[in-house]
Amino acid sequence: MEIPGPSARRRMLISALSVVAAAPQGNRWTRAVLSTDAGWARPRHLARAVLVAEGESDPPLPEICIVR
Repeated sequence: MEIPGPSARRRMLISALSVVAAAPQGNRWTRAVLSTDAGWARPRHLARAVLVAEGESDPPLPEICIVR
């Protein structure tokens, strides 16, 4: 199986985001839903693949808490 190049990965990501955004199931844009909803698993995976292909090697940031 051929591994898609960066442009193909970006197109796959846009397609996956379109599918999730078009879903009629409530509010899928809250922080909790974005990080846990099964529908967001593929877009998260594809976004990481695009970032790695572009040279980004740092893992995603952990939960950040601002203390004042």
